[in-house]
Amino acid sequence: MFDDIEGEVGGLFSEEDLALIAEDLVPNSSAAMLVWEDTWAAGITGAIRRAGGELVAHERVPAAVVERAYEDAA
Repeated sequence: MFDDIEGEVGGLFSEEDLALIAEDLVPNSSAAMLVWEDTWAAGITGAIRRAGGELVAHERVPAAVVERAYEDAA
């Protein structure tokens, strides 16, 4: 059973999403989910649309790629 999340999550994930995550947990282990919103991105998207543009893709850079970039820069 999952505890209620404090605050509004606005449909970001469902009980089904949580159940899918729980299926991969090893017995007697735990996990944490972190959900955040990059509020600055909404401003950029709005500016693009107001200028007559269209956002055609939204991609995430995989964590391993970011980590390698930091290592290479060091």
